[in-house]
Amino acid sequence: MKQEPIIINVQNIINSQFCIDAEDGQKIYEMVHKALDEKKYVILSFKDIKLLITAFLNTAIGQLYKDFSSDEIETYLSKIDFDPIFIPTWEKVVNGAPIYYSNPKKFESDISEIMED
Repeated sequence: MKQEPIIINVQNIINSQFCIDAEDGQKIYEMVHKALDEKKYVILSFKDIKLLITAFLNTAIGQLYKDFSSDEIETYLSKIDFDPIFIPTWEKVVNGAPIYYSNPKKFESDISEIMED
């Protein structure tokens, strides 16, 4: 029997229609991380969200890739009420985070080299 998913209303958690603050992203991250750790299904509701930036998503979703595989995240995490205008931002994070967390020291070293040139 499939368990009932946990529905997290992003706006209610961060008390804003604007997902722009990494500290707010951390609140979402902690809730999602706990659920994934317990193999619980999570649905993020973005109902009434007007702005969503990469910094927020990197914190809320991106850092999940430190501890969970892409397959685990795709299996247990979904989203609803998601404005299609935010899809490129979401994809940037979910495509970039696994690359970064596969070898963060090398990634940061490569960035440093590019910045020095």
